[in-house]
Parts: sequence; C-alpha cells; structure tokens
Amino acid sequence: MKNIKLLFILSLIISLGAVTIYKTTQTQKLDCIQNTKDFLSWYKQSSKELEKKEYNYLVADSDNNFKIDFDAERKYVDLLQKSGYFSDVFIDNMENYFKKADIGFRENKESADNTPGDFNFDLVLASQEAEYIFGRLPDQIKIETKNSDRKNIFVEDNVNLILDDQCKIVSNGTI
Repeated sequence: MKNIKLLFILSLIISLGAVTIYKTTQTQKLDCIQNTKDFLSWYKQSSKELEKKEYNYLVADSDNNFKIDFDAERKYVDLLQKSGYFSDVFIDNMENYFKKADIGFRENKESADNTPGDFNFDLVLASQEAEYIFGRLPDQIKIETKNSDRKNIFVEDNVNLILDDQCKIVSNGTI
C-alpha cells in the first residue's frame, strides 16, 4: 500500500513538472513571437534610415565593378547590433557575408550595372517580400513557430528566423 501511495505521489510530481515545463515553454514561445513582432516594427522604421547613403555598402569601384564599402557596412552592422534584436553570431555572420561578397566581386569583376544575386533581396529578412511584410504590421502579420520550437519563427510563410535562448536572431537561413 505504501508503494502505491509513493508511486501515486511520484507520478503526481512528474505530471506537475511536465505542466510547468509546458507552461514555461508556451510563455517563452509567446515571448519570442512578441519579440519578433517588436523587431519587425523596429526594422520597418529603421529601413528608412538604412536607405541613406551613409549605409550604402554596395558601391562601384573605378572600373564600374561592385565592391563593398566597409565604412558603410560597419555603420549598417552597428545599427543592427545596437537594436538588441540580433545575436553576436548573426552580426559575425553578417560581417563575413560582406567580406566573402567583396572577395567574390574582386575575383569575378561583377559589373555595377545590375544588382548582384547575393544582394537582390533584403539581407536581414532574407526575402524579397520586406515591403509586403511591413505593410501587414502590426495586426495582420502572421508569425508562428513550427513543431513547438520557439527558436524557429516563420513570418508570413516566407521568412524563417532562427532565435537563441534570449529570442535574439541567430540566422535567417541565408546569413
């Protein structure tokens, strides 16, 4: 009889622990979704600033081939970093993306007459749908997680953001 009581108490404790973990996970999931909404609102506002010449990291050299203006790139990345929405991993990967692109531009002598493939989309969202997403903010935007994973956020089914434990962006699938 004591074993049955002990087994009952033990199973009750385990069940309560599972409910607590589930509630914590659900709360964290909602926090990450809200943080993603906040990020998108910030990014919509900041995108106007990022269009200014001082952030224009993609420029033509004297032979009319693309190159990266690393002073502008640094300002661009600094603005992203100061927002608090991006992890150090994302920032490092973004900087490496620019360095690799610059090497590719020099090796391939890519003409500045057309936008290069590595830059024909919004780098932060890894999407050509940034304006569509911005237009749906704040109430019509669809943000969800898949498979109960709060770290894998989908925005409008075409943007996939990977988040860390603090709900900061680690990756967008491209960077």
